[in-house]
Amino acid sequence: MAQMVLPPWNEVPELLDPAQSFIKLEQVAAQLGSVLEATELDVATAESCTGGLIAGMITAISGSSSWFDCGFVTYNNGAKCDLLEVRPRVLERYGAVSEFTAREMAWGALRGSEAQLSVAVTGIAGPTGGSSHKPVGTVCMALACRAPDCVMVKTYHFSGDRGAVRAQTVYEALRGLMLLAPCIERDEYGDALELPDGEIYPAMVAAGYHPEPEDIGPRDSDAD
Repeated sequence: MAQMVLPPWNEVPELLDPAQSFIKLEQVAAQLGSVLEATELDVATAESCTGGLIAGMITAISGSSSWFDCGFVTYNNGAKCDLLEVRPRVLERYGAVSEFTAREMAWGALRGSEAQLSVAVTGIAGPTGGSSHKPVGTVCMALACRAPDCVMVKTYHFSGDRGAVRAQTVYEALRGLMLLAPCIERDEYGDALELPDGEIYPAMVAAGYHPEPEDIGPRDSDAD
């Protein structure tokens, strides 16, 4: 199945307008539902700065029980460790807002669910909590599947107020899942796997994702 091409967040002005963002996100969530239904894949979410908005938008679509498994809202570090098994030393070294933490959250969502795909987000929605290294609008995102080492990460720098940052995060999470899902096939046991020839990586790399997390700066204040 070919990827459905959507513009990146900074080419979608509706996300800056509260009156238009929900309508736009609902449209994208419906498109994602069609992709997941066609690929017979389901999703788990792990959210910090969005507080469950990604799961909420996915389940706003009728029939979403066919492609949504569960969601984790882990707003503080203790919840990330307890519910998603994020290692404390990762939080201590890199902070909650880091690609390393997002990766562990995505893995944790798969471990704690029956989903084949997961998306995880952790960031600083503002208006407080930013720093020179991690300003308001910094969001780290991870997308994962059950294939060994199949996780891709990316750091975004969104714009606008708190509502806009969260809307842009939800949009990119849905968009990322739409990129990932067509790259996945099932083996004879029904498990979701990365395509054998590694076709997942060109599709995701073209969207700015990379397989190895990068250190984006000193440990932050862990503000969402």
